[in-house]
Amino acid sequence: MIVLNSPTTTSYKFWPGELGVHATHAIVFARLISKGVDHGVQAFFVRIRDFEHKPMPGVDVGDIGPKMEWFIKDNGYLAFNKVKIP
Repeated sequence: MIVLNSPTTTSYKFWPGELGVHATHAIVFARLISKGVDHGVQAFFVRIRDFEHKPMPGVDVGDIGPKMEWFIKDNGYLAFNKVKIP
């Protein structure tokens, strides 16, 4: 089992397109550290919202607000609090 964690504000991801409101899944690139060994950056497919479009447990996701000249663009932020994925 893999556990994704964003322990600091600087580990949040900001500005990804279509993440703020619309996305239900994300491909997350993160450092994989297992038993103290750093395996480098790996890709993980993660469900971030449920069928009612609410954030999954431990997922902090949302829209970053209005954008100048990009009124229809859905840029967001994403972070994890000990989210377990298979």
